[in-house]
Amino acid sequence: MLPKPEKLKKISTSSDTPNPSDPAILAKKIKNKRRLVIITLIITVGCSLIFWGYRFFKNVFQSPPSFNFHLNLPKFKNNQNIKTNSIESDVKKIISPSADSWSIYIGSLSPVVFSWEQNSAPIFSGQNLDSLKNKIMATLPVSQSQFSQNLPQGIIVRELVSESPDFNYQTIISTPSQQIIFLIKVTSPTDINKIKNIVPQLIDKIYWDIVKISLN
Repeated sequence: MLPKPEKLKKISTSSDTPNPSDPAILAKKIKNKRRLVIITLIITVGCSLIFWGYRFFKNVFQSPPSFNFHLNLPKFKNNQNIKTNSIESDVKKIISPSADSWSIYIGSLSPVVFSWEQNSAPIFSGQNLDSLKNKIMATLPVSQSQFSQNLPQGIIVRELVSESPDFNYQTIISTPSQQIIFLIKVTSPTDINKIKNIVPQLIDKIYWDIVKISLN
């Protein structure tokens, strides 16, 4: 005897309903729960970071921090003073005892290495270094000069000389590696010939001092 159609329908319907205790269903539920927990944690941490960042930048803009840098930099000796000590010593030896009447400016123009001066105000009275340099460079090189006769061959010497009322000697000595300017003024010299003998010694000695300085 065959079952009634209603019973068959009920049996087939009940067999299609998923079983909650099925391992596949349980695993899927656990996976969904884990995903939900992870998403919740990410949202919570993200919101916390956003609020923390907001408070941090708000405090920074309202009261920006001040930075005090105290750097103890090493102190170096002035090499220029060390280099010019020998020049000063040599100049004083040559021009003493009449050093008070001498005004001297010595400098390396190209490349700029150093400059040294003694009582240079009378030299630059009414004119500056650039104007004096231009005047000297406008002259023609001299082939022979009594004031630079002890210098080596191959250098170029330009000079201006005047003897009255004060003795003035201005020269630029050009070598392949540099230009050196000498500005010398002797106020009211009593013995002009003595001055003319001293200047070549001074030029020669200081020239070689500068050469030694440039090599160091």
